[in-house]
Amino acid sequence: MSTPEERTGDPIRQAVGAVPRGLIVAGIIAACFVALAAAGWVLLQILDPISPTITGIAFALLLTGLLMPLHRLISRVFTNSHAAAGVTLVTFLVVLIGVIGVAGAQIVTGFGELRDSVFQALQQLETWLREGPLGLDAAGLSEYLEKAQEWLSANTSRLLTGALAAGSAISSFSVALVLALVTTFFFLADGRRIWLWFVGLLPAAVEERVDAAFSNGFHSVRAYVKTQAIVAAVDAVGIGLGALILGLPLVIPMTIIVFIASFIPVIGAVLSGAIVILIAGFAKNLTAALIMLGVVVLVQQLESNLLQPVLMSRAVALHPWGVIVGVAVGGAIYGIIGALFAVPIMALTKVVVLTLRHWGSPEDLPPDVGEVAEAGADRIPDGEGAAVGEESTEPAD
Repeated sequence: MSTPEERTGDPIRQAVGAVPRGLIVAGIIAACFVALAAAGWVLLQILDPISPTITGIAFALLLTGLLMPLHRLISRVFTNSHAAAGVTLVTFLVVLIGVIGVAGAQIVTGFGELRDSVFQALQQLETWLREGPLGLDAAGLSEYLEKAQEWLSANTSRLLTGALAAGSAISSFSVALVLALVTTFFFLADGRRIWLWFVGLLPAAVEERVDAAFSNGFHSVRAYVKTQAIVAAVDAVGIGLGALILGLPLVIPMTIIVFIASFIPVIGAVLSGAIVILIAGFAKNLTAALIMLGVVVLVQQLESNLLQPVLMSRAVALHPWGVIVGVAVGGAIYGIIGALFAVPIMALTKVVVLTLRHWGSPEDLPPDVGEVAEAGADRIPDGEGAAVGEESTEPAD
């Protein structure tokens, strides 16, 4: 029997009390997800007009992490930070241009052979369609070709629009590329000073905490980039050797494609391997394609079961399911660029959040994040003129 206080209580409180607690908790969680999704959508709308700038800076962060070992070696010869950064970047560009030149020369010499192989394969396909189980006659094939030509004529404007969009994308990529190279130079030369300027804008009470959290986060991104570069190199060398032994054309361009695509975890290696298998089928025969399939599967099994668990666990432990979802979401939002940066962003976010959560009690950090913090404990001293995450011997301002 209810008391007088309960009968005369607040009706709203009584109504809320009648709702099951589990339903209230589920509603709060759902509201948080909706709020986060709305905030993310608003952020994407704000950042979309300046996406080339953001892409360039993000590329510069990854490139800085990749070039820091080389920058450290060059700094032993060139003590001036700007000179060391310039020599590092020039060395990288010389190597990059040399590789592109060799690949371009092989494309020029090998593309004709591949084109002839593709035409021959199409002729064999036409013969199979006429003489095989489908039994299509020449008139039927001609009809399909005419329909294809009609579709092409009817959709010319759409194709031209797509070509213009591709040209705009290339222009945006060029802007991002130039910005990435310039930003990489300054990150290598003055990264610490740039970072301290940003941290100095924060309240003094949180400066040290934010500095430590994002320093650990950048160290995890550095470790991820180096690890992924090793994995990508193993993929490229293994698949490239298989293509070379089979005598396929365009071995060097295919090797470069595999190396670059392997920076997109899981998906990149599969797609680049599929391209190599298709080229093997067109350039040689079905047997060569099956052999190439075996080579691709063997290399990827070696990567996923040996290299990834051993090397990636030393960087930042991310569950494979989380990696796949992150790559899928990043690809859906920003295409190839989103898929490329999904895992580094996840690694950075994980380390930053856990460092902030366990600030003042580092012994409570998870093992993988604790190793990151210990490995990078002295990488960002109170100096300037060092690369992001790299030690400097110059005094602070």
